[in-house]
Amino acid sequence: MYVWGNYISMELLNSENYRKKVHGCFAGKTIGGTLGMPFEGDISTREISYYDPVPQKMLPNDDLDIQVINLEILLRTGFPVCRYNLGETWKHHISDFAPDEYGPARSNHKNMIYAPASGTFRNKFTNGMGAAIRSELWACLMPCNPKFAALLAREDASTDHGGDGIYAEMFLAAVESAAFCEKNILKLIDAGLQNIPRDSRLYAAVSDTVRFWDEERNLMKVRGLILNKYYSPNWTDVIINLSFIVLSLLAAEGSFDKAVCGAVSLGYDTDCTGATAGAVMGIINPDIDERWKKPIGDGLVLTSSIINMHEPRSVSEFCETVIAAAAACREYYDQSTAVEFPGDLKRISLAPPWTDNYKAVYDWDENSNESIIMTKPFLARLIYPKSTASYPNTKNIYGLSITNYSPSDAELEISISAPDSWLLNLKDTRVKINAGKTAGIQFELIPQRCEKRCPLNIITVNITSNNMRFSADAGVPVTIPWIAADENGTEKAVESPAPFFEVPDGKYTYKTYIKSPAKKRVRITACGTRPSRLYINGSLKHEHDGKHYVPAFHRDGGSFDTELENGINEITVEFDDYVRGEFFLGFGTLYFCTQWDDSIEYIRREAAFDV
Repeated sequence: MYVWGNYISMELLNSENYRKKVHGCFAGKTIGGTLGMPFEGDISTREISYYDPVPQKMLPNDDLDIQVINLEILLRTGFPVCRYNLGETWKHHISDFAPDEYGPARSNHKNMIYAPASGTFRNKFTNGMGAAIRSELWACLMPCNPKFAALLAREDASTDHGGDGIYAEMFLAAVESAAFCEKNILKLIDAGLQNIPRDSRLYAAVSDTVRFWDEERNLMKVRGLILNKYYSPNWTDVIINLSFIVLSLLAAEGSFDKAVCGAVSLGYDTDCTGATAGAVMGIINPDIDERWKKPIGDGLVLTSSIINMHEPRSVSEFCETVIAAAAACREYYDQSTAVEFPGDLKRISLAPPWTDNYKAVYDWDENSNESIIMTKPFLARLIYPKSTASYPNTKNIYGLSITNYSPSDAELEISISAPDSWLLNLKDTRVKINAGKTAGIQFELIPQRCEKRCPLNIITVNITSNNMRFSADAGVPVTIPWIAADENGTEKAVESPAPFFEVPDGKYTYKTYIKSPAKKRVRITACGTRPSRLYINGSLKHEHDGKHYVPAFHRDGGSFDTELENGINEITVEFDDYVRGEFFLGFGTLYFCTQWDDSIEYIRREAAFDV
């Protein structure tokens, strides 16, 4: 639960310096991202002193892309910043680009599973860098107020992350917010740490990085110590990369050049580490040498996968929109900040606030398994069972939490509609909620006749108040059916709540059936922590050695392209005698950073038939 408190008081920042720092932030962001992009994913070290190769313009990067999207969504939907609204990113504004955590987040939102459940369900990259890299917007909207900047970042990060993936964006937003009024790196790091849980792995990693640097004062030696303690096979792991950002800032001694070059020299997710280090240093000292600015210019270049956007023409224009939004942000949240805003603010089209009770919106726990399904005129949240996915022919318990924004008490009549063949038991249909308060009910859901397991199963929540009815749809995922046979041929039905599941010790054969809407080529990822062989319709398609388990469609090792038949396809996976381990099976499109293919439906074995 969020604890409300005062911001960190700092010296007054005048309007001229605030404007310069916002521009310095995003100039540093584009410089560092462009510098690091050619080395993204390379885990080796290198000597870096300048662009290599020298660019003709800024290189597009999701580090900035999603912040441009987030700002447009905020302007269109109005305050408060809300995870439900920011989820529009994944449904409406990104096409053909779904690496790592973006893939399940995009699929979850399309299937009406919203934040924060959207950030954790089916997601093996909850601790990726995808949220940490978009922290600057919240810092610029709440300068010199690290606590509130972290709070806004939390709303954003929950759409596609969980745990340390959320804490990383909160940490960096707090660091960058404090950097508007503080230059000492250790104090900035402390401001970041004050806004994440002390028992988190990220808190430990950042603290260790500070200690390692204090003891060794050697960039590469400290890098080795970080990797020795926090190693991950995933080069986008947020623990490693955020530690590298902190290390590069500590070692920079106030130099922009040393910060961005140091971050990129450490390897791993270099475009992200370079971009973030550049943003922090650009806020601290926005007078960045022209040798860095001139090659990339001021033009704003977004990734081609960004769609349905009305982006500014330049980074500077984007910054001016951010500054105008920041003035409105301070007014809405009524947060005193040690900043003087410019008098010549850009005119922006900002929607009016949709509630003044932002505390109710932000009162949630990072570990809660819930989705906001309605924001107006009530805040309604669907609370999923622990598995998120429902088990067929089993009583699954859901919760519905409703907050009454209005200044008067409300008498509500609630009904819920589910697929016709499913059983739904809702006992409490009438709820009285006092003004500004929250009330909750539970209901039972038993999916029946689930031979076909659709990716999208919709329930509709209807709330009637003062003879007016308000409805919201929500997605209810269902488990994936497998038949597991041991080496003796003994079969057992297995229901997996996600595309990854644990295979016990020993020799096993797992079988399931999928239905494709057409004869088409797809990208399949089939990999795990133990060796496996995958067959489609009896034909061997892929072997995996169990040594490199990164369940993403665009990574080497577990992915291959193949053709599915129109209708029913039999999937068989053989596991040789081995210790227990996890296995992942996912279906995606053939594009660059593959999208999850939500047209594939699983079929129970008894329902396999020719189409």
